[in-house]
Amino acid sequence: MMLSLLKRDYSRGSTSTSLGYVIRDEKGDLILAGANALHPEDSILFAEASALREGIKSALAWGCKNLIIEGDNLVVIKSMNRVWQIPWEIDGLIEDSMADLSNTDDFVINHCYREANQAADFMVAKGSSCVSLSLWFSSFDPSFSLIIRKDALGCPFQRA
Repeated sequence: MMLSLLKRDYSRGSTSTSLGYVIRDEKGDLILAGANALHPEDSILFAEASALREGIKSALAWGCKNLIIEGDNLVVIKSMNRVWQIPWEIDGLIEDSMADLSNTDDFVINHCYREANQAADFMVAKGSSCVSLSLWFSSFDPSFSLIIRKDALGCPFQRA
């Protein structure tokens, strides 16, 4: 089963940092979405790397062995691909993520633009109200369903 994992970070001023990710099947349908609030002083870079780590762990727990990982933070993506030196702040998260990926059959890590990451962005906003990692196995909101459906159909997304 080929899956896509998207992740994002979000920071609302200095009061909130959260993570979110979405795991989809090869047709683009939702398998699992996750979100969590982080410590307010955590950086956006830390949130991105944490979202990647949690998303990979969830995908493996779900039994996914072939992953397409997409993220819009170039530092995290280039660090995972060993193109750039890993910043000290996320070194442990990147190394743990790479160790987890050794348990897959195949994986690809790609950069995507923020506009192509709307579903994960939606989950990040949801994460700001979560006190621990929260998981959803089905769409819980009509707006989220629309984002997932448009992504699966390959339709460009426009914010209202």
